[in-house]
Parts: sequence; structure tokens; C-alpha cells
Amino acid sequence: MDTDQHFGLQVIICSGRGACERAVAGFGLALAAAASGTKVVILLTMHGAEWAIKTNGNQVDVPGFSSIAEYIDLIQNHGGRIELCATCLENACMLQGVGDGKRELRDGIHQVGLTNAATRTEHVPTVTF
Repeated sequence: MDTDQHFGLQVIICSGRGACERAVAGFGLALAAAASGTKVVILLTMHGAEWAIKTNGNQVDVPGFSSIAEYIDLIQNHGGRIELCATCLENACMLQGVGDGKRELRDGIHQVGLTNAATRTEHVPTVTF
């Protein structure tokens, strides 16, 4: 488990395709922070777990903004870490109708438990989208 001390911002994304604007706002904030030199960690949980799947988020869903896939790539290129709640990945109700049923994760996604995010909240500024 990564320690909480080396992250400057934790972004928890609970929003999936049904609230894409909220998810884009979260990824946009994370990218702005990472590009400014802040060490960022994103946790994808609940419906936000959808974005960890390679077949999701490849198109532009919010006019004027990048696709979720582009945000993820840029955040990772700036040293950001993307985590996925392992329970949400396994929970069929959170990922119903995802692509053709395949659950192939994007590169660089780390499966973790919610304990990781919970223990960081004491020392790391945390925002939820």
C-alpha cells in the first residue's frame, strides 16, 4: 500500500457515464493539480469504476473537454496514480452493461481497497466527484 504522506491531493470519482460532467470535472481538477507539480492519486469507486475499463471513456462526452481516456493518460504521464476499488470491479451492479461484458482494465490502474483512501484522508486533501 502506498503511504498517504507523499500525495498532495486525493480525488475520489464516484460518477460514471450517468454523471459524466462530474467525472470530467474530477479528472480535470486532478490533471490541473498534477500538471502543476502536485502528486495526485485518483480513486475510482462506485459508478466511477466504469472509467477503469478500456472500452469506456474513449469518446468526448462533454463538449469542449477531453475524453476521460485522454485525462487518464495525461494524469498518468504527469506522475498521477489511478486506483480502482477492487470491490466495485467485482460488483456487477456497478458495471452492468459495460462494453461487451469484458472487464479489461486500462494500463496502469491499481486495484486497492477503500482502506487506502480512508487512511489517506487524515493527511491528504480529498475531494469527491
